[in-house]
This record gives sequence, C-alpha cells and structure tokens, in this order.
Amino acid sequence: MKTMARNSLIITITLTALAFIAVCLMYCFADPMTVIVDSEHVTGITGAGFAFGGVLMAIVAVVLCAVFVSLILAGVSVFLIALFAALFIGGLVLLSPLLFPALLVIGLIMLFHRKKPHHADAAG
Repeated sequence: MKTMARNSLIITITLTALAFIAVCLMYCFADPMTVIVDSEHVTGITGAGFAFGGVLMAIVAVVLCAVFVSLILAGVSVFLIALFAALFIGGLVLLSPLLFPALLVIGLIMLFHRKKPHHADAAG
C-alpha cells in the first residue's frame, strides 16, 4: 500500500473512531438520547447508533456536495479563461490594422540600427 493511501486510511479510521467515542461520551454524560424514527422514540445505545449513522450520512453528503461544486467551479473557470483568451485575441486581430504603421516604423528603425557582427582577426 502506498504511503499516501495508508495515511489517508489511518486518518479516516482515526476520525471515525473519534466520532464514535464522542457519541458514546455524549450518551454517557448527557441526558438519555432519544431519536425519533417513524414517530417512535428510540433511546439508549440504539438511539446513539442512529445518531452516529445520521452524522456519518451527513458528513458523506457534505463532502460529496463540496466535490461536486468544486468540479462545477473548475469547469466554469476553464470556460471563462478560454472566453477571455478568445476576446483578447479577437481584440488584437481587430486592432492590427491600426498598429501596422507603428510596427512598420519600429521595424525600419530596428533594421537600420542593428549592430554589425565583429570578425576576429585570423592572425590572432
């Protein structure tokens, strides 16, 4: 098992055990836990188990919702980057006829002011 997978498994098991211990402590030190299932009161360790299961389902739902929303936001951000890149390139294409005279002058200045290559003496 790879190190990252092993660490993730250890963290998951530890968090689950801590959550179970928290529910057990809540059952021991708080008022008797009562969970209502189909209009029937469930008390004792069964009620604590139902509460723990409900908390686990809520955690899974929140994590899956966060993953789904992050995937949607990632897709929207890629679309917006492509849109702004297309708009920028389109703007450059539209402005290129206006920039041609300036580019022509700059090109001519660069052509006439380039440095001549130095030749080394053969005699040394």
